[in-house]
Amino acid sequence: MDSFALIGGGVLLLLAAAMSPLAAFSKISRHFGTGVSSTAPGTMSGATLDNVDLSGLADFQQNQWPKDRRLTEQEVKQLARHIISTYGLNAGQKQLLTLSFIESSWRPWVTRDEPQINDKSIGLMQTLLLTAQDLYSKGYTAPGQPTEARLKDPFVSMYYGAAYIDWLKKGWPDKGDEWYVRAYNGGPGWERTPRGPAMTQAYFDKYVREIRKFSISIRTGN
Repeated sequence: MDSFALIGGGVLLLLAAAMSPLAAFSKISRHFGTGVSSTAPGTMSGATLDNVDLSGLADFQQNQWPKDRRLTEQEVKQLARHIISTYGLNAGQKQLLTLSFIESSWRPWVTRDEPQINDKSIGLMQTLLLTAQDLYSKGYTAPGQPTEARLKDPFVSMYYGAAYIDWLKKGWPDKGDEWYVRAYNGGPGWERTPRGPAMTQAYFDKYVREIRKFSISIRTGN
């Protein structure tokens, strides 16, 4: 995940566990006994990039996003609020704002090859393509079939980042906010991997530092 990620190449497989339930969670489950919920979310609205209201994102037209055009804090906040309220995904606005900043510094065109797992971390939320495709198969279908090109659109990337958090909360409903943030980085098996606790602690420490910098008012209290 870009230069803003806090992990080195030596823990790339742990990163795969974080963002690729299709390729890695079965291994986590087998080795660590981690349960994975297959419960699909509620019925989606069927909205697409062509009919959602993103009028506040002035450069978002015809499903394209200009390269090297970084989103502003206000745009990311608006986008996160729209995704949460439209699709009922259980993720906090400030949480999405902070995670997207840590992962991509709000640069939706960022891509990183992950050769060990034959995949790529893509877009605003740096979601693996396999993760987005797996979430799609689980019922998170609102923006349509995810592809590498479409994950470079801020809407699609934010949707699947929020969907991943929603999926974690459905599968592990009794965990706290810190656990979900650390699972975003290290997967739901982070506690049981050799370097998982230390690596995800560093990630969470950065998350805490960054979230304190954002002075935003959120009606939901998230």
